[in-house]
Amino acid sequence: DRLALPNVDVVWGRAEVLAASPAHRGQYDVALARAVAELRVLLGYVAGFLRVGGEAWIHKTIAAADAEVAASAEVARRVGLVSAGRRSYRWYEDRPAEHVLIGFRKVARGGRGRKEPIEAG
Repeated sequence: DRLALPNVDVVWGRAEVLAASPAHRGQYDVALARAVAELRVLLGYVAGFLRVGGEAWIHKTIAAADAEVAASAEVARRVGLVSAGRRSYRWYEDRPAEHVLIGFRKVARGGRGRKEPIEAG
């Protein structure tokens, strides 16, 4: 409300619960996630929220992103996501960029949600 952004709803909750709900599954144009798990696990969570054409942006450190992007390629394919690029940024102007937003676009319905969850391993 304070930002007065049109057509924006902020939803707070556990992704693995909300994405399985019919009220949220496949309903969103954008999903954001912080680095709470490996990228391949986060992709399984955020893909459930997105409609085809939607984008997910996931926060990671640059080091984690470099290590996890290639390892998550098969999961991205299974849940219908393709790369939408990455944007590095810094928290402080006097320090080098240490973080990145990794983007994915939903190009197809995919995944099996709770029937075939993607787990860290």
